[in-house]
Amino acid sequence: MITNEVIFMNINDRVRKLEEQRRRRDVMVSRLCANIKRQVSWIATVLALVSGWLACAYVRIPFPGVGNLPGLVMIWDYAIMLLILLLSMLAALVILTMPPLHTKDIESGLQHIALVDRYGFSPALVLNQGLEHSNIRELRFYSRGIAKETWIKRQSAVEDVLNVHWIEEPQYGGRRRNNRNYIVLIVAPGAESKREEPLYDDEL
Repeated sequence: MITNEVIFMNINDRVRKLEEQRRRRDVMVSRLCANIKRQVSWIATVLALVSGWLACAYVRIPFPGVGNLPGLVMIWDYAIMLLILLLSMLAALVILTMPPLHTKDIESGLQHIALVDRYGFSPALVLNQGLEHSNIRELRFYSRGIAKETWIKRQSAVEDVLNVHWIEEPQYGGRRRNNRNYIVLIVAPGAESKREEPLYDDEL
């Protein structure tokens, strides 16, 4: 006999799987959009596509058969070209959806301090970008289900596990900073240094 508890567990598992699928899709799209704006990703993507086109133009794989069959040879050549193009496009897509540097360490650190949503998912890093001519970095997280207030309450734990200090309070994502699905941290490495002794006597 199926009890209400079993039914509830099945529904909860189904909801969790749907949430996981949505999360995976949103994170992939977010990383794609973030990488498209980065010059390094564009260079690698262009190189992958150009390599594919050059391979199509110059690489010839002999038809695995005996005899002179022009029709089959032509089909074989077109099939090889199509395969090379598909592989180069797949490589470009992989490059554009690659996670940022240190993603695994950062996400596992947040998981370690139990900064998770109600389904047990920690925030997913979608951007780890250094600000120009400084050691300050922007960390952008997909943080659906984890409010900004929760981040602020856990500031000390987050700073410790990531070995950073916040330059300013967390902000929501989006151009107008009103997208609650994302949290943006502006951080600098290490603990914040505070001057405890005066430099000059007149400061006493």
